[in-house]
Amino acid sequence: MKKDEFYYEVAENLKTYLPEEYQNAKISVEKIEKPEGLKTGITVTKELGNIAPVIYLDDKFGEFSQGKQKVEDVFREAAQRVVDAEQMIKDQELNIGMMQAYETSSSKILPELVSKNQRPEFLNTYAYTYEIPDCIATYSIQLNDFLKARVTNKMLDVWGISKEELRKTAIQNIKEVEFQSMTSLLAEAGLPFEISEVELQQGPGLYVLTNPMRSYGAAVIMDLEVLEMVGEKLQSDYFVLPSSVHEGATRFAA
Repeated sequence: MKKDEFYYEVAENLKTYLPEEYQNAKISVEKIEKPEGLKTGITVTKELGNIAPVIYLDDKFGEFSQGKQKVEDVFREAAQRVVDAEQMIKDQELNIGMMQAYETSSSKILPELVSKNQRPEFLNTYAYTYEIPDCIATYSIQLNDFLKARVTNKMLDVWGISKEELRKTAIQNIKEVEFQSMTSLLAEAGLPFEISEVELQQGPGLYVLTNPMRSYGAAVIMDLEVLEMVGEKLQSDYFVLPSSVHEGATRFAA
């Protein structure tokens, strides 16, 4: 089963596993604009509701494809994600008050380093700054461990700050980083010992730099103080290789 077929199968069976209040809800499979490109999600809108949670199931598709989870269990967990997402939005009330007040939201603003190849609509809507070649930084308010709101140009107007001020604020919030060798990261991930052994035979030199959440952690390279810290630890010049949006790899300069 292909990923799109998987999503439509879940959407078609979702109501069976949702509470009664969702039985007249509109359930649709949609392509959602994300910094990394279009993502497939399932949107659930109650008949008289103004909240439309979107759930993503790429992780469940992977488990289902590998035979690690039955399709009925996927339906059940997807339904629970819908209920949890709606409750989370209600509890947070989208923190509109906080988003409107820069003073209360500034400490929760985090940068996300993404490809500069975004759609014009995306670039016209969201605040971003140019960073390393081929990359831009977008910015989000981390409302809680699971929910965030991307900063828009209109929000900058309300706050009365520039993009450069936004950038400086976000960088102040990413001082805590994780810096470890690729070997230790592979071992931590539980990969086979022989893979780590190969890494050891190649000698030291490849390291991973990210944030404690390991989510959009590549943005830590925006902070010059972090880059200086890496140089001090390595006692050498080094190259930075943005291996993904979630981390950057560093290697000794030749």
